[in-house]
Amino acid sequence: MKHLRLAYAPGGFVPRLFQTIVWISLVACVASGCGSPDDQSQLQVENLRLTKLPSGAKILSGSVHNNSTTEVAGALVQISLFDENNNLLKSVTIGVKEIAAGADQRFREPVDSDLDVQRARVKKLVAL
Repeated sequence: MKHLRLAYAPGGFVPRLFQTIVWISLVACVASGCGSPDDQSQLQVENLRLTKLPSGAKILSGSVHNNSTTEVAGALVQISLFDENNNLLKSVTIGVKEIAAGADQRFREPVDSDLDVQRARVKKLVAL
């Protein structure tokens, strides 16, 4: 009898397979441009910042603003990271949950990279 391997997630334990399926679905959603076109045009990223802490850690922060009159279940923000010569180093995707109508939802994520990231720019914003 095989045992399911469980991974801790906020709110309890979730089978690793489920986490993988959700992650693949989110990535596919970004690649295919899911979400209705109306939702897409009503969202915008504001105040994107790349902050370098004294410890050397790098943090991406900002907010997603919902200009529509209805709540959006969430959004994926794809951000490109560049070096000092403006060469693309990598892209990261940040999930933002439940953005109320007319409101901002902040995000703050560490940059998991040993690369010398100097700049960040929004590549794509997808409503879920």
